[in-house]
Amino acid sequence: MNETHTSLDDLDLFASVAQSGSLSAASRATGTPLPTLSRRMSALERDMGRKLFQRGPAGYTLTTDGRSLAQELSGLADIRRRVARWQTLGIGPGPVRITAGFWTSRAI
Repeated sequence: MNETHTSLDDLDLFASVAQSGSLSAASRATGTPLPTLSRRMSALERDMGRKLFQRGPAGYTLTTDGRSLAQELSGLADIRRRVARWQTLGIGPGPVRITAGFWTSRAI
């Protein structure tokens, strides 16, 4: 069985494109260069085997499959925020370990 696991980063970028309505706006919002974003959206379509965007002179618009995926990903931004908050909870001063000889340790 050949399973392809889609990157959460790519899904997050897709959600940004879907929410902003254009690659340019998503590029500015995510800090991802426009060519990279375009390439990753094409790769996402290829990996999923579905056409997610209708490309035209007006830019990218979501297909029916694209709108369906965007709806499925509606909670992804919230999950990312919760994970980022969880990561910062453990950050703080850590223990300091000092190695010293007998005479130095007496002086401390």
